[in-house]
Amino acid sequence: MRDTNRTWLSIGLASLLIGGVLFWLFQADFQMTFSGLAGAAGLLMLLPVGLLLLTASGFPTDESEAALAATTGLVIWAIAVLAYFGAGFAFQFGGLANISRQADFADLYWNWSPLSASYGLGWGVIGLRGWGLLGQAGTPGVYDLFLRHIALLGVVVIIPAFNLYRRLNVAGMVLFGILSGTLIYPLIGNWIWSGGWLMNLGLTLGLGHGFVDAGVATPLAVAGIISLAAAVVFGRRQPVAGDNGPAGGRADEAASFVEIPMPPAYRLLLALFGLGLILWSWPFITTVAHIPASASIGAAAPIDAARAALNGVLSALTAALAAALYSHFTTVAFNPLMALRGAVAGLVAVSTVAPFIPPWQAVVVGALVGLLTPLLIYLVDHILKLQDATASIAIFAFTGFLAWLLPGLLADGSGGAGWSNVGMEAYLNVEGQGISGLLVATGYAPDWPGQLQAQLLGAAAVFGWSFLIAFVYFEGYRRLAPWLATRSSGSEVAADDMQLAQMGGEALVTAASLDGHMITADLPSLHGQSARDAVGDNNSAGSEGDVAEPELDEGNLEEGNSQQD
Repeated sequence: MRDTNRTWLSIGLASLLIGGVLFWLFQADFQMTFSGLAGAAGLLMLLPVGLLLLTASGFPTDESEAALAATTGLVIWAIAVLAYFGAGFAFQFGGLANISRQADFADLYWNWSPLSASYGLGWGVIGLRGWGLLGQAGTPGVYDLFLRHIALLGVVVIIPAFNLYRRLNVAGMVLFGILSGTLIYPLIGNWIWSGGWLMNLGLTLGLGHGFVDAGVATPLAVAGIISLAAAVVFGRRQPVAGDNGPAGGRADEAASFVEIPMPPAYRLLLALFGLGLILWSWPFITTVAHIPASASIGAAAPIDAARAALNGVLSALTAALAAALYSHFTTVAFNPLMALRGAVAGLVAVSTVAPFIPPWQAVVVGALVGLLTPLLIYLVDHILKLQDATASIAIFAFTGFLAWLLPGLLADGSGGAGWSNVGMEAYLNVEGQGISGLLVATGYAPDWPGQLQAQLLGAAAVFGWSFLIAFVYFEGYRRLAPWLATRSSGSEVAADDMQLAQMGGEALVTAASLDGHMITADLPSLHGQSARDAVGDNNSAGSEGDVAEPELDEGNLEEGNSQQD
């Protein structure tokens, strides 16, 4: 009965929110054009909000823990936005005027390169103008661009926040938000969207049109890569019954695959609502307004936003269908959470290449990704044994890497002429030819393997930078946190609890009680085992007969005996 009430409450709140937004749009006579400053930038905010709902709904803990994890994501997002406001935007778009003709970006003219001018002008790595949006950088166009990219920055930090929940303290969250808003996302954004070296690979090394991402696959993939780094640093999950059964039979493997129970119905409805918000934001992503360099694309073949929007929806729904059918084939029942995750994976996979492929290819991509999604989740959880409660590594990191390769394979040459100032009039001796891969439309020449080489180089650079910064930070935190806890408390108890918190299961909550004593409470882990139980199992596995006996303080013992008397 309680779940039923919550279900209807969730439906009512979702309906109220949708109705309120529609009422505001139409009553205010809001001209919702794809290029509108407040319209498209504001509705792009639906993407991180939708991902927050979808990820929180699949978080395999009780509702209070899911809410706290979601709040952690919002806190880190806020910190990252402030860091991006102060310095990150300058790092990303400080040299935008070198590639964009828009007057609003005229003050953003400095993109620093470690190479001398003799190597060419396309090797920028970091911008150095637009600090705090001050001075002449404070223009409407700059404000609009800032709004769009704080939404994408939210994608980068919200997704891994659930895997970092109870693994970082407040100081750790602050530092992670600052790193995400200054070094991780802004530098990658500079390289691929603001005249950086990956964008200019076509001009400098003759590799196609440079690295191409005409959607938002990159921030989504970076979020998954950060989750991967967190899983590697903070430990693999503890083995559970069925991973390697006594006989190694298929029945044991199947039992381990469904060890996490399905979330309640009302949380699945919230997840469905989150997917709706993501799909709602998709048409505003396909306008590539978050890529200011797209303004330099030749007029002969502009970006086809309608085709990109259609391809994204087709890929997402096909992937959801394929994932649902796979779950029905293996478990004789549809798995709604798997279907929702498949839909997001389908959208991620087609994001880079949506404007450059025909719709039938988007359907094929969605079907393949939908079938791969359950297998990738199983790979991460049971083969690699990485802790990924929200499947972000499989959905975003692995699928995002596949998405990076698709322009080099499927781009048909009919769109994107002049992208990154390559082939403004003709490309490969074909007038009006745009971004091209191996499989091109009739009348266009394949750009093989040049475009794929650009995509591979860009994928390696983005993956390497994201993983390196995240891994170094998490590893440093893991090593220093026990020492800092010991120094601050003056006791070894805090260090021991911190070490328990960093093991494979859920963290150990510690709090100071009255009279200076420590209260410790074990939270259930994602796989039915608490952190202290995991420690006990590991200790007992070491030697069967060795039992550590606790040392009792004689004074405390006498006090306890006197109280008993």
